[in-house]
Amino acid sequence: MHSAQRILRMIFNAVEVFLLIRFALALFGASVAAPVVAFWYAITAPLVAPFGGIFPNVRYGGMVFEWQTVAALAGYAILYAIMAYILLMLLSVGNRRHHVA
Repeated sequence: MHSAQRILRMIFNAVEVFLLIRFALALFGASVAAPVVAFWYAITAPLVAPFGGIFPNVRYGGMVFEWQTVAALAGYAILYAIMAYILLMLLSVGNRRHHVA
């Protein structure tokens, strides 16, 4: 695997883990008054923002099923697949040119 592919995969894996933690915090009703929870929501807010409002969140007591986070997880997985495919094509074209010359 090319180093560019590894870097791309590491970035998207980190994004997915950050979003999964956010989802779990909301699902289990973590208090936003806790500094660590507030910090986590603050750093993941830009990742979730493009997906806000697609579906309403479901609340049950203090727990929240954040559909926007689920949509973000799916959206970034699709984006990763597209970017990985494009990168693979670019690298294979570059390898063919390098071997032909």
